[in-house]
Amino acid sequence: MGKYRSGRRVAEVTGRHMMAKVANLVKGGVMQEPSWFQAAKRSPPPVMPFSAPKPPEIVFPEDRLATIYMRRNPEHSSEHVNESVDAARAGRDKSRQYLFVNLWQKYIEKGMPEEDAYTQVDKEFRAVEEKAKAEKEAHLRQQIEANNVPQWDYYQSLEEPYVQEALDFQKRQYTAKRRKEAMIEEMVQKKTELSDAETPAAGKQKGGAKGKKKK
Repeated sequence: MGKYRSGRRVAEVTGRHMMAKVANLVKGGVMQEPSWFQAAKRSPPPVMPFSAPKPPEIVFPEDRLATIYMRRNPEHSSEHVNESVDAARAGRDKSRQYLFVNLWQKYIEKGMPEEDAYTQVDKEFRAVEEKAKAEKEAHLRQQIEANNVPQWDYYQSLEEPYVQEALDFQKRQYTAKRRKEAMIEEMVQKKTELSDAETPAAGKQKGGAKGKKKK
């Protein structure tokens, strides 16, 4: 924090010195008055550090309703909102929370009690959502019966590269594992052969040393 406070003090002192220096140079005829000088005199830089009243908190009536909505509907806390231009043109760029709370507020403004308004809006939303879900399921059932499900083909085409990448990764892992096992087996075999070759030579050397001692 010290360096920032020091920086403010330097800026304040430098600003005062600059204004005074420019005023003396203009008064003495050494330089022409800069175009910004009169504006700076009318609105000089604020004295640092300065304080200002805390701005009032902006609260909309819908904010409290939105809090209640999120508490009662936690399953919609992470809903996806499509903010594309096409979605905005089609009116699909608003979240369920936004639409629900705005309709709730409209019913309250018409004089309906808050809880009754919530119940009414919830009933309307659930009716629309259940109807859309039933229509979607019926359409999907028709596609399945006709053996024509473009959604599955689409998602399968998206997943194929990742599936192939996973298969290639498993294949590389298996190949590397087999190669490592073969290298270890080869090293063990060479070590065994070398040990077998050194054992007779060591026996001969021991026998020769005992014969020399007897003589």
